[in-house]
Amino acid sequence: MVDLDIPAETAAEFLIRIGLYIGALFQFTCILAIIFLPEKLTDSNGSNGKNTDLSDQETWDSQSSASNRPPAHRMRKQDKKKRR
Repeated sequence: MVDLDIPAETAAEFLIRIGLYIGALFQFTCILAIIFLPEKLTDSNGSNGKNTDLSDQETWDSQSSASNRPPAHRMRKQDKKKRR
């Protein structure tokens, strides 16, 4: 029979293995927290937990409409051409 010598685990390999176990445990607890922790059903305003403030949506709309506009210098060039 062939005798295979398995090399001993170094300190760095040991730390990596322990770190992987700790990381897996942390991920598992995060997933369990998402599943089992109850959501806030009411906030301080008494609404049902949904964000009724439209300022985020308005900000998003204004940013997207601003990005769809042509640059100001391009508009000036077109205005100069129209004047001629």
